[in-house]
Amino acid sequence: RWTDPEKGLPSDSVHLMEGNHRGNNGHSIEHIKLSAVVGQGRYGTVWMGYLEDQQVAIKVFPASYKQYYFNERDIYCLPFMENSSLLTYFGCSEKINLDSNCVEYLLVLSYCSNGCLQDYIHLHTLDFNTFCRMALSIAKGLAFLHMDIHRGDKSKPCVCHRDVNTRNILVKADLSCCLCDLGLAIKLSGSHYYTLGEEQHAETKSISDVGTLRYMAPEVLEGAVNLRDCESSLKQIDVYALGLVLWELASRCSDLYQTNIEIPPYRMPFEAEIGQHPSF
Repeated sequence: RWTDPEKGLPSDSVHLMEGNHRGNNGHSIEHIKLSAVVGQGRYGTVWMGYLEDQQVAIKVFPASYKQYYFNERDIYCLPFMENSSLLTYFGCSEKINLDSNCVEYLLVLSYCSNGCLQDYIHLHTLDFNTFCRMALSIAKGLAFLHMDIHRGDKSKPCVCHRDVNTRNILVKADLSCCLCDLGLAIKLSGSHYYTLGEEQHAETKSISDVGTLRYMAPEVLEGAVNLRDCESSLKQIDVYALGLVLWELASRCSDLYQTNIEIPPYRMPFEAEIGQHPSF
């Protein structure tokens, strides 16, 4: 249960609190209703809920992880961020949780009922058409993030995801996929990057040692990332992780096996070599 700090009264729905935080599509989130918890991530909880009569996902960040909320919100609020391989952003809000009496931060996004890609291919095998549909949609989403777009006086810079893996990819109703979890994503231009509207210089600070260990490129593990051109380097790191995602998809594609061979169960990349819980 949440309350509006301005009114101090509990409410069954969550009301927009700070400013006019509409998505790029113009939606208002003045009233949203939370229904059930559908996921638990490193930085918060994901609820299924409703925005008027539309089913949506609500990511709830505790105050201790508010920097990931602000970062993800700022990425979604960039111009030209509408793409079929990304979640639709409806808006954001801040609320006080009545149980903990702490501020929590909410992002309202489109809902994908099939869940994350890792869970989906753990339970299902794919035919070749579905494999291609999933692979193409994921590659298109990453290519779109990496793209600079300039139209008139507005622009979208290159965005690197920095945590591409099958838990950060969702499966849509038509079995195409979209990238999610942009809390570690970063805006880039050459050797410069931008966080919370401020320009930084990558040479003075490491920005590559984040993400999921299993999907980290060799140059990340060896501490050999070229930060003098961090845009190119981080794009390559994303593409390396994409390659592992495509391997996971291919390993569960029944049409890629001979008819007399049983399809092996789902395994994470390098699971045979490093197990299920790798560490440095």
